Amino acid sequence: MRGYIHHISTVEVVGDLSENDPRRPRGAWSKPALLLSIIVAELAKSESERLDWIFWFDADTIVMNPHTPLEIFLPSESIAELSNVHLLMPSNWDGLNSGAFAMRVHPWSVSLLSAVLAYPVYLPRKLEKERFRDQSAFQWLLQARDSPLTKLGMGGRENWVEVPMRWFNSLPINNAFSRGWDWIFNHNMTDELFDKGTDEVYDDGNGKKIQPWKIMQGDMVLHCAGASNVRDSWMEGWLRRAESYLPEWSNATKREDLKIEVENFWSNIIRFTKRLLKVKGLSITI
Repeated sequence: MRGYIHHISTVEVVGDLSENDPRRPRGAWSKPALLLSIIVAELAKSESERLDWIFWFDADTIVMNPHTPLEIFLPSESIAELSNVHLLMPSNWDGLNSGAFAMRVHPWSVSLLSAVLAYPVYLPRKLEKERFRDQSAFQWLLQARDSPLTKLGMGGRENWVEVPMRWFNSLPINNAFSRGWDWIFNHNMTDELFDKGTDEVYDDGNGKKIQPWKIMQGDMVLHCAGASNVRDSWMEGWLRRAESYLPEWSNATKREDLKIEVENFWSNIIRFTKRLLKVKGLSITI
């Protein structure tokens, strides 16, 4: 895609010390391990040779709009107030979603990934109560009041930003549950569930409000998160649609709208950061 360097692995690189829950598929902890190995290797290079950022995409993601460049979402290198932002991660109804996110090649990222990898070893009882493994680790470290990261600086928020899901992590459904609390991803995808990417939504009994994570025509990436048992059913139709390069989906004009949206987003982040620093009596380090 667009000439980017790809790191693809199907190998499990984390052993039983972390992958020790027989109720769940193995492999989740290989994600932070692989990312850590890549970032450490890049940091060993000279600054002029190394990568600046890495985007992670789970295996159940599909590029729907290849015209959108990844770098369009990144904070501008020319804005000093954003120089300490090293992680972009979206969220949905379950909280942070680590199925697709961006991480700067930086020592801070090494520290965070090291902490994520240590989570199942040092907090096994906590992990037993949580469903999302590496995602739960990210969420606790970045947001929980008792996390060591949230006790630093601006509650840890100076180094990462929660970004809109639809930038690079759109979902194929408007709501995960029908009104009767039926998990929609428990079922094979049907024509009725095959979202059109418009304001028309599947009648799940929850009304017709468009959720901020639902895929819309022109979005860059679709993520079939949560469809583990019926994943092939969901991905097959979307893969065919992506391979058709339909103009409403593979849309170069979306890039211009995104530029404006992203610029406004980062402007708001700068204003929020300055207000927070002022309230806490801190100063911006440049």
